[in-house]
Amino acid sequence: MTFVSPINTITLDCSGNVLPNAILLADVDATRTNKLLVGTQEGELLIFKAMRNQNDAQLWRRAHGLGFITAVTVGSLITNANELRPIICVANAEGTIHLFAVRQNVQRNRVRSAGGGTFSGNTRNDSKLQLHGSPIILNDDEQQQQLQVVYSQQLICNPKVLLIQDFNENEKQLIISYSDRTIRIFISMIIEEYDGRLSGRFTLKHVFHVADQIHTLNSKRISNKDYELIVSQPGGNLLRFNPNEENSRITATDICGHTSTGWTEAIAVDKFFDETIYATICQEVHGKVLDLSGIRDRAYVLLGEKSIGIAYRANSSSLKLTIQAPGNREKHLNIIVENMGRLNFGGFLFDTKGFINNITLNGQILVNWTMCISGSLFDQAPINFTLNKFEDFDPNAPNIYTGNFSITDKIPSDTFLLPITVSNGYWEKGVAYVNKYNLGRYWPILGPQVTLYIPGPWLNPSGMNSLTMIELQSSPCGTEQMCSIELVDYPILDKPTLLSAPLLYKRQARYN
Repeated sequence: MTFVSPINTITLDCSGNVLPNAILLADVDATRTNKLLVGTQEGELLIFKAMRNQNDAQLWRRAHGLGFITAVTVGSLITNANELRPIICVANAEGTIHLFAVRQNVQRNRVRSAGGGTFSGNTRNDSKLQLHGSPIILNDDEQQQQLQVVYSQQLICNPKVLLIQDFNENEKQLIISYSDRTIRIFISMIIEEYDGRLSGRFTLKHVFHVADQIHTLNSKRISNKDYELIVSQPGGNLLRFNPNEENSRITATDICGHTSTGWTEAIAVDKFFDETIYATICQEVHGKVLDLSGIRDRAYVLLGEKSIGIAYRANSSSLKLTIQAPGNREKHLNIIVENMGRLNFGGFLFDTKGFINNITLNGQILVNWTMCISGSLFDQAPINFTLNKFEDFDPNAPNIYTGNFSITDKIPSDTFLLPITVSNGYWEKGVAYVNKYNLGRYWPILGPQVTLYIPGPWLNPSGMNSLTMIELQSSPCGTEQMCSIELVDYPILDKPTLLSAPLLYKRQARYN
């Protein structure tokens, strides 16, 4: 039997409640000495440095106003760094990720504990660590020890454990486990600008569902590019797998912030949600009328993978759809509901989204719904997904299209994305991304704005640029040759200019 005894003990007394995954020993400044990081539920990040051969400690850095901190980790996330740059990653309960880069040239403050003895806390039944008292700061210059957030991004709420995987220099990953028993792997597109600021974003790559809660995440290198993910669960269970071998498509429910099953009715949701997906199974649907009168605001209805119609709150004639689906097999009914904004006057002050009434099929209420609620479905969608061939999809249904293009200018100029092609038609309604940057929504038939602005610095002059189109209605992509889009050097911001083109009159009647 091996016995372990402490070399040195330090007592830190500070106010705040701490979750187990918000306490970490790590080298945050590449000096080969560990510091103690503590993230509190009150939104403070405290970094302590122990003093050798003394029963006191140093409050080395701190940050506040970070929300209910659930997890903290440290690792290399900057994709263009020439040397090791540890980045502190903090997650709060709302799903916001805050990044910090520690500078070494900041004057340090000292804290002496009130009691001395051992580093201790009271572990409660809810697995939180309670730290009591207040630190005694020996230096009044607090401004010099304040950490500043260098990057923040809203991801998915209720993160539980954080892990940074930086074995592969070409693809840094942020791995997050959630309280809904899922593990999501995000690719880091974070770069350091010339002035030291960080820019870019995290992009979802994989989602894994497990059968029990997740305690810890660890990784083990198995090759120069691959690693094994080790997941510990209650009862000593360990899951081991290579996440890069997973090549399945990420489904709509995978990129949602919350999924709930077994609802007897399709319910509406309140604020803070952009899109909601409802799914159920129907029997013998051919020739029956689907009533979506309670829609808020716009619904894209699919039977299996085939689009059967669009229901729009502002067009009462579109709220009842007659289903044409011969055969008596079970049919999976999926409804993507788009939140198009909120009214804020009169009887519309409480403008909930989703469905405010039951969904019926020939007057019979549909039950057993699975609801998928997304904080921002569009921002999670431009991911690394399995590509389908052009002959294996319906261009008149919601789809995600991706492609690449190159430019010849050494210094890229500002340009504009035009979702219209003179020969093939146009992209009807959706969201466009260039190099993972969200350009905004397009809806050229409605306008008045038609083009989407692309800043020159977002374009890569020396390599390929990626373009992702999340088309919700219909695209010109009947074949691979017809699937195109134009980049122009002028904006189109007014509807009269758009309506003067005969191409656009062709489909306008469909939505009047």
